[in-house]
Amino acid sequence: GADKAVHVEDDDLHGTDALGTSLVLAKAIEKTGYDLVVCGMASTDGTMGVLPAMLAERLGVPQVSLLSEVSVEDGTVTGRRDGDTA
Repeated sequence: GADKAVHVEDDDLHGTDALGTSLVLAKAIEKTGYDLVVCGMASTDGTMGVLPAMLAERLGVPQVSLLSEVSVEDGTVTGRRDGDTA
């Protein structure tokens, strides 16, 4: 399980686009520190699916998308992507 979570809430974000949202989230993540960032697949407002990629770019870290299973063991993250065979 997660050790902690941060809820970012700002009335100025209502109606913003993915670019603005990714900037605010990246700043919050950088401020709190992170080992792993997990994003959902969709939202109730934009449903564009670009936010995780924008966030990874802003943080300068790789992105792995469409995981249906994730495990963490001895500091290693392993996942299974939707569509992977075998």
